[in-house]
Amino acid sequence: MARGLVFLYTLSALLGGSIQTTEAADNPTSFIIDMTHAFYAKVLCADTDVIYDSFVKEAQSKKLDSGLVEEVRKGIAFLNTNGQMGERGRKSTMDAITLAAKMITVDKETVGIEAWCKHRSKSLLEKGFIQSVTATPTIEDMNKRLDEQFADMRKGMPMQVSPLSRLTNAQRVGTTLNYTYEDKIPADKWTDADKKKLATDVTKTQCDGKNTRWLMELGFSFGAIHVDENGRFIAHVFVDKTKCN
Repeated sequence: MARGLVFLYTLSALLGGSIQTTEAADNPTSFIIDMTHAFYAKVLCADTDVIYDSFVKEAQSKKLDSGLVEEVRKGIAFLNTNGQMGERGRKSTMDAITLAAKMITVDKETVGIEAWCKHRSKSLLEKGFIQSVTATPTIEDMNKRLDEQFADMRKGMPMQVSPLSRLTNAQRVGTTLNYTYEDKIPADKWTDADKKKLATDVTKTQCDGKNTRWLMELGFSFGAIHVDENGRFIAHVFVDKTKCN
């Protein structure tokens, strides 16, 4: 019984980039592509973070709409969560974000993401849109980030994560990240084999994920509680680094 499980605001909401240049584009389109690629680099390239204030300053210098930066940020989240988070922007804005994402897809398939990061990061660094982050965050830093992510996630719940399951709650309790899922299939229809497969799938997803594995190395763990639409308990799956081979 397949289950689509989401454990992080992937993140972080989840993004891409492109080696293609944007100089020929008009100012709004070029800016939107650069901003989109910066957010994608944050997820796809190691030790990278965006500099939000630089987007604001760039938009001001180009005399663009003062609300464009937030429109793009929310539009990226909207595109990459199938509308579960963020907000759909104007057609021209979403078209530029989609173009930027397609550029990344092409590069990922042709030269690979490492080559894209090496090439694209250079121009984004020069523009001040991204920065290298090498310092290891403290547990306090991570707790704050995770609490902020979960607060954003809860605004969009319930969140459909598969045809049969939706995420209804996410919260941090100490170093355990807890997620509650509501499944369409009644609790009494789940077999022991179904529950075993669920546990196996969840464990593999967390252990194979770069970000989730990193969190576990920092001492975090993940808990997924599944209930049916009547609130009847189905299963609880707990994953920490000891569960990863």
